[in-house]
Amino acid sequence: GGACTYGSKELRDMIIRAANVKQCIGQIFIVDTPGGSSFSKFDFKEALDIAHKNGQMTAVYVDGMLCSAGMAWGALCQKRYARNEHCIFGCMGTYAAFYTNKNGDVNTITQEMFHEVYATNSPMKNRPFRDAAEGDDKRIEEEVTKSNEEYIAIIKSGIPNVTDEQLQGGDWEAGEVIGTLCDGIRT
Repeated sequence: GGACTYGSKELRDMIIRAANVKQCIGQIFIVDTPGGSSFSKFDFKEALDIAHKNGQMTAVYVDGMLCSAGMAWGALCQKRYARNEHCIFGCMGTYAAFYTNKNGDVNTITQEMFHEVYATNSPMKNRPFRDAAEGDDKRIEEEVTKSNEEYIAIIKSGIPNVTDEQLQGGDWEAGEVIGTLCDGIRT
């Protein structure tokens, strides 16, 4: 989302509205996306399942890039085309990024101290993030790995020719991945 763009929830709702129009025989999405939230895969799966159930064909037309979370959207569609051989496909994978402070950290400029106080009966609240602030990323890594396994399942289901190498996070020009990530060059 953001200024002058639609986020996955708005796109999900638009796809569902179009999916429920009897005169609509298919949906083509013109996409240029570096990705976004891994959780968008659930929004797009819900919407595209409705479109497919209603007999609509779906295709992604890449005019720039189809990367990261965008690849899940592309995998949920029946076809993925690129405007030219230089469009970028890939960057598949899942990660987490965040800032955190541990209890008692002091801002070196303002000398303000960060305090976090949790109710005694909610010891698990934000535990993975509190552990990460102390240098233990194990729980965050477990959550990211679980999300990535769901992501990979969507990719493999919709793009059965995807290679193990392509699932490792690299990106490629469309001309290099015709027959796997890209179904062809179209205008």
